[in-house]
Amino acid sequence: MTQADIDRLLKKYNGTRDELLLFGIRDDSAPESDQFNDFIGYVTKDTIQVYKGTTDPGVYWTFHKINPPHGASHMVTGFHPSMYSIGKHFQWDALVQTGPCKIWRDDNNDFKYNIGEPNQEGLFGINYHHANNSPTIGQWSAGFQVIQRVDDLNAVLKAVCATEKYKKTPAARFSYLLVNKGDL
Repeated sequence: MTQADIDRLLKKYNGTRDELLLFGIRDDSAPESDQFNDFIGYVTKDTIQVYKGTTDPGVYWTFHKINPPHGASHMVTGFHPSMYSIGKHFQWDALVQTGPCKIWRDDNNDFKYNIGEPNQEGLFGINYHHANNSPTIGQWSAGFQVIQRVDDLNAVLKAVCATEKYKKTPAARFSYLLVNKGDL
């Protein structure tokens, strides 16, 4: 991913660039594999950092519905403004959802969007956290944006905390851009 790719995708999804932009790249080729096959990171005017992760729920939460009768949540691709702030995901430092986002619910558990499945917008607790170095997604994602390694998430949090926006207002919100691998 390049700075030009970011600018092109922000234009496509009517997004705006800020001091730091969080992003995810979804590879939907094998979501049922329960593997970290997506990429999550951040971009500033000088830096692009990309880490292994997932932008979709794992197999466990796909088949163990957390919000019956609806299925697991999948964030809709696009620009989600002012979505994340520094906070806690259970006991861990994370980025927590503090602004609305759009999702769809996988009611038939097939890992892909089907016409008629629910689309929703709101606050769902779709946090951006780590998977404690787990080799598989397992129960680490019920629709969250999850970086596989703890150290990688810590690098993202450090970058967020280093922004002037955060230093001025620790409750500052940061936008998220989710794209499909094919968009690159």
